[in-house]
Amino acid sequence: MMPVSPLLIPIIAMMIPLILVPTALILKQRQRRRELEHLERLAAIERGLPSSAGQSRSFWLTVAAIGAGVPFFAIACAFLGGLAYAPDETAEAAWVAATLISIGAFITSGSLVWMHNKALERACEREHLAQSRKPVYDPDEFDVVSSRG
Repeated sequence: MMPVSPLLIPIIAMMIPLILVPTALILKQRQRRRELEHLERLAAIERGLPSSAGQSRSFWLTVAAIGAGVPFFAIACAFLGGLAYAPDETAEAAWVAATLISIGAFITSGSLVWMHNKALERACEREHLAQSRKPVYDPDEFDVVSSRG
């Protein structure tokens, strides 16, 4: 075992804010952006305008992380496991597991995209039906002359 330098713990302790501060700032900014998107959607609903519910980047980032990130890390782990062990059944099992995990991630991301597109189609159909209906008429809303006295 290699001896540990006595300066290693203080150096790592000083490096922790380099990870924590940007992470906290990014999470705060993402929360604020989601809050503003929510308020924008509510204002659009109140005005009767079509909402921009299907234009969120977070869904597509999640699908990309599942579809590309999971297979990448599974294959990287299998590769590193193959380097650590001699080519025997353990390394073969790691590659089989990485392949199965990758196929599962591709199927999951594909089904998420399919379900999202179906939901968007239904929302567009509902929006189209709502726009094609006759607007509601409220006589008190347009009774300006009698309200002046």
